Amino acid sequence: MKRFGYGKPLAVPPLDEAWAWWRAVTRAADPYLDSVAGVRLTRRWKRECSRETPGTKLHRTTYHYWFHLGESQGVRQMLGHTKLPDFVGGFGKSQYRPEAADAATGS
Repeated sequence: MKRFGYGKPLAVPPLDEAWAWWRAVTRAADPYLDSVAGVRLTRRWKRECSRETPGTKLHRTTYHYWFHLGESQGVRQMLGHTKLPDFVGGFGKSQYRPEAADAATGS
């Protein structure tokens, strides 16, 4: 039985175990993410049933991460911490659009 995941009871893994998972996932994902650029960010994956492109999904993931950073900043404010960095605003209906140089070269 999996200890963690969607629909599972709240559980907190030991910090060293969480860091090990983080390192393993990012090590596995980085080569693929490093290869995705230009037009590849605007072409939907064949298995994708939504209208989102890989570029938009990367934006969504980034903004999701920022959302949780914002939550942690709110907790820090409630705890009385000062001089906290600014948080980036909402995602809205933005879609990824490649930069002009990437679009022209297809890279």
